[in-house]
Amino acid sequence: MNLVSLSLCDDIMNRKRPLIAAIFPAVHDDCQSIVWPGVADYAQEHDIDLLTFIATSQNKVATFDPHYDIIRALTQNLALDGLIIYTGAFSDHFDTAELTDFCKSLNTCPMVCISQKVEGIPSILIDNEMGIRKTVKHLIHDHGCKTFAFVKGHENHTESEARFNAFKTELHANGLNVDESFIFSGHFIKDSGMEAARKMIGMDRLPDAVLCVNDSTALGVISEFAENRIRVPGDVYVAGFDDVPEARNHVPSLTTISQPLYSIGQIASESLLKLVNGDSFQGDVFVPTKFIPRQSCGCIRSHIADSGLITEITGPQSVVDPIRSRKDFIQYCTKLITADNSEIETETAAAWAEELIASLKEDIKDSLGDTNPNRFLEKLTFIMVHHISAAGSAEVWQKVLTAFSARWRSFIRSPESAPVVEEIFNRARMSVSDFILRMNLSDELAKDDSRALIRNIMLSLITAFDIERVKNVLKENLPTIGIKACHLVLYGTDREGVSIDMLDIPKTSSLVLSFNEGGMIVDTGRSIQFPTRSILPDVVWDTKTKKNHLLFPIVFERRTYGYAIFQRAEDLPHYVYEELRIHIGNALRGHNLVNELREMSLRDELTGLYNRRGFTYLGNHMLSQAKRASSPVTLMYGDMNKLKIINDTYGHAEGDFAIAKTAELLKGSIRDQDIIARIGGDEFTIIAVDMDERDCKGIIDRIDRAFRDFNAKKVRPYELSISVGYSHQSDPTALSIGEMLENADKMLGKIKRRRGR
Repeated sequence: MNLVSLSLCDDIMNRKRPLIAAIFPAVHDDCQSIVWPGVADYAQEHDIDLLTFIATSQNKVATFDPHYDIIRALTQNLALDGLIIYTGAFSDHFDTAELTDFCKSLNTCPMVCISQKVEGIPSILIDNEMGIRKTVKHLIHDHGCKTFAFVKGHENHTESEARFNAFKTELHANGLNVDESFIFSGHFIKDSGMEAARKMIGMDRLPDAVLCVNDSTALGVISEFAENRIRVPGDVYVAGFDDVPEARNHVPSLTTISQPLYSIGQIASESLLKLVNGDSFQGDVFVPTKFIPRQSCGCIRSHIADSGLITEITGPQSVVDPIRSRKDFIQYCTKLITADNSEIETETAAAWAEELIASLKEDIKDSLGDTNPNRFLEKLTFIMVHHISAAGSAEVWQKVLTAFSARWRSFIRSPESAPVVEEIFNRARMSVSDFILRMNLSDELAKDDSRALIRNIMLSLITAFDIERVKNVLKENLPTIGIKACHLVLYGTDREGVSIDMLDIPKTSSLVLSFNEGGMIVDTGRSIQFPTRSILPDVVWDTKTKKNHLLFPIVFERRTYGYAIFQRAEDLPHYVYEELRIHIGNALRGHNLVNELREMSLRDELTGLYNRRGFTYLGNHMLSQAKRASSPVTLMYGDMNKLKIINDTYGHAEGDFAIAKTAELLKGSIRDQDIIARIGGDEFTIIAVDMDERDCKGIIDRIDRAFRDFNAKKVRPYELSISVGYSHQSDPTALSIGEMLENADKMLGKIKRRRGR
């Protein structure tokens, strides 16, 4: 490999490996989430440092284009060896000329585009025409369709137009006309399909079939039809394009055109590396597609075969046919096992097949007596445990059993034993199915634990209003979900962010947090100033370890604060990175908000809690965060009991002590992320996010216990107590802080009247 020795920027250290950048609008997207790992894995396997820039916001992929300007500002001065751009998802933001200008303005290094052609830049493209034409032909000749609808993508998208043109071409080739009233525009998203379906429902007739530019759009069509009791299949056939996982698992499963998304990422990386090494551009690469009929066009048998439910018919059967001897059979089983897990030695896999054959023969022999033969099942279970513990799958043993069932007569000459053999195989199939079921259940439980852990991290970020607290949350929690390295960079020295309306990235930035598998580089309470154009200081971007990182601009509303760089965690759901970006941005905005509030005397002098003004500002901010995260909100409102008697009997100094002690007991009873304030003489409020009603009642019980414990010590000649009402909202958009406070006050009044206080 001829490596180009460049530095991260012109005056920074030399690198030992090439540095490739990739720009993806959103790695959580159905297609990009499969293409990007192809790029990332290729970089890992070929000793390449990869820095992936994520160009849009998770919740505003189709509308939030300023991220592209931020990414361009970061890549323009970066000394890259090569750049991969997923241009197929840029069409909502750029027309063809704008896209060309944007890509060429990113850097001067060799580039490769994916999915949409950019003039002058090598591109990895899909053979859209063949897949669409096969789909239309299938629907016409196999299902008798005569009227068709088509839901397009964005008008600037060349792939969308290519698919639509292929659709028209095949209709004309079969003597059918395009009905313009059944042609709908869209944006490659589920909502586009739902909108198109609503328009079709509002017409006086439905088409025989609906073709969609991609699977997300097709699933939207099916969803809206189902809401209106229109059957797919039955009343209408629907087909998509891409073959994303949901297409296979949906009910009905989606007829679609499969494109090898992971391979596309690998091909793009390989093509770019050739350019980096000085090879000349050999022309665009067109990747073939495959038509896959499933339930949504009535092809039930194809769906079953595709799902793997009848592998004995449509899976390895064609491979099993040539087996004529024991040796052939063992070789075939060995290939199945080693293909599933390359860590298993060929000799080991062959020995397992031999042992299973021997056990089957013993069971057949035992069946002649009164014993119940179980050696085959016991041996299979023993082998599966070893295989799975070596990171193999249980599913491969279904294929092995299919092979045994189809060709056991090639090595056992005992046709009269067929009923016994079939019974043995049936028990074995049940055992393998049970293995798979338990493994899936175990995986789901692990995923539940992981989801709970991720949610807790996000909740901690939502309620963090201080940079140091944000840093602590990240450094303590990210390694627990597999992110072993994180670098948080804030623009400028004041860390107040930059307006994206007049984007001017500061020349100097602050690395405020940095850790990797080697340990902490920049811990809490510290920072490193460095030139922004170098992305990271050279002390961080060392040459010892390979880099496979994602860079996310940190944005809140119309300000960008910097960026976060995360090491790739292979098993982490891709949406988590986007959620981290969003919540870090919210937290940084909260930090600045807190700084502003400090200038406005937001603290209550007596208790150290927030005062009414502080509660209003921070409460509204927390409510805004809850709306973004769709988290429930709880507001508690408490009123001290008999404070006037304490003041009148023991004096106002003692009354002040009672108020301060009440604040202390309340603060000790709530969670760290909850906001508590004293909003009046004896009135206190608490607001909490992601707390259900049962947890709220638990907090109130904890408050009551804290006051009882204090009173039991008899340190004062009176008892302290507080009555608490609350307002819980599962939908954070339903009420304002003021309305929730009013509802909690009404409950408090009822409690006080009931208690006679």
